[in-house]
Amino acid sequence: MPRRQDLRRRLLTSAVRRCQFTLDELWSRYFALGGLGDPDDLDAFLEGTGPLDELEQDVLTRAVNERLDQLFSRTRVPYSREIRPALPEAGPLAGLVALLRGTHLAPTDRLPAVLTTAAEALDVQAVLLLIDHAEARLVPWLPPGVTPIATFGLEGTVCGRAFRTMMPVAQIVAGRPHLWVPVLDGAERLGVLDLTLAHEGDLDDPALHEQMWWLAHYLGHLITVIGQFGDGVEIARRRQQPSVSAELVRQLVPPQTAGTERVVVTARTEPSVDVGGDVFDYALSDDLAQFAVIDADGGDVASGLVAAAVLAAYRHARRELRPLFDQAQAMHDALGDLLSVPAFANGLVAELDLVSGLFRYINAGQPTPLLLRRGRLVRPVTGGHRARLGVESSAIVVGEEQLEPGDRLLLLTDGVVSALDDVGTPLGLAGLTDLLVRESDAETPLPEVLRRLSQEILRRQSGLAHDDFTLMLISWSQDLPRTLSPFACA
Repeated sequence: MPRRQDLRRRLLTSAVRRCQFTLDELWSRYFALGGLGDPDDLDAFLEGTGPLDELEQDVLTRAVNERLDQLFSRTRVPYSREIRPALPEAGPLAGLVALLRGTHLAPTDRLPAVLTTAAEALDVQAVLLLIDHAEARLVPWLPPGVTPIATFGLEGTVCGRAFRTMMPVAQIVAGRPHLWVPVLDGAERLGVLDLTLAHEGDLDDPALHEQMWWLAHYLGHLITVIGQFGDGVEIARRRQQPSVSAELVRQLVPPQTAGTERVVVTARTEPSVDVGGDVFDYALSDDLAQFAVIDADGGDVASGLVAAAVLAAYRHARRELRPLFDQAQAMHDALGDLLSVPAFANGLVAELDLVSGLFRYINAGQPTPLLLRRGRLVRPVTGGHRARLGVESSAIVVGEEQLEPGDRLLLLTDGVVSALDDVGTPLGLAGLTDLLVRESDAETPLPEVLRRLSQEILRRQSGLAHDDFTLMLISWSQDLPRTLSPFACA
């Protein structure tokens, strides 16, 4: 008998004695588990005078181990092959499983309570802070019955710093160790997870930091998914009552931020409460990124309906793999085909080859996009153009711009350059360029650059835009994962 099998036989024999099994009791348990041998086969194997098939040995081992489970011993007989362990009761996997099981077929509102249970498996306490739609404050989303706590601003708070930098922050607060971890869905910032740790030494544990990142990132995916079939997330993030048009537009646009290894795009429509006809869209694949920014004419709901029609036409053409020229034409045609009254919109459609960095675009009445390189304005992008959507165009030109790795492009609607200060002076492209250069710190995550830029434009208008506006910032590179997650390249 080979040495390894002889060792298993001796361990099994010893374990059988510890279980105080008679041969008949052992065979009964073995047979109940599907064993095919008879009592004599088991007896001969345990005595070392006869063979037993490895699979039959495993059945016998299971019968013995189940008896050991009923007693007190932790000693186990090894199987002939590695057996996957049962689900753990503590640790990172237990926490993730608790989130998965707790949210399966559960209503949206149950997520905070499920998070509490998942955190207990990791020996931490967790509070979920969601970012409001204005991206100004972090709003606690707590389980039912828990005493409400105040919201937190993004400036001058530790949780705000974690959100702004997209990096975990550790600190002792009131004698207790805390870790704040950004909650992301991909590159989309959804909030911050406030974790109270069990021991002060945990603040310096890099493995725990990474495990908490797993928890927060998985939580971000769940927030996005469950938010699609319930209002709990939306109600928690809503701090002001939006208009009907704003409600419509918010459901039309994709997440504000998305990214791959080669491109990050982040876009924002302001103000979040009183959106008119501004919408944006994008689609990212392995080697191509496609973008659209639309500003529809009309008031409130009417402009939202126009924007919806143009956006639907753009997506339809894009998903049929039609070229830029046809995409722009489809958007124009939709205003006549889908609407019974004359309608107009400004629009820009573009695509970026993620291998070569070639940017191609058609601008239909939007302000000129801006190209930045190493934090400096290179030039306005003025090549591609056609008449605004809803107006027949005799000349349509597809513009091209060759990007370098690290370049950034800003697409915008006219509500940006027409933003008036207290004395009625519009921002203009020159003022926008100054703001953009000032905020384009290479170390600042792209969505934070755009948030700051948007806040500055609102600030010059005393916090309320005179016209809704949209900004879209695009960055092309070959090394973006490191800027999206501190552990992506570990």
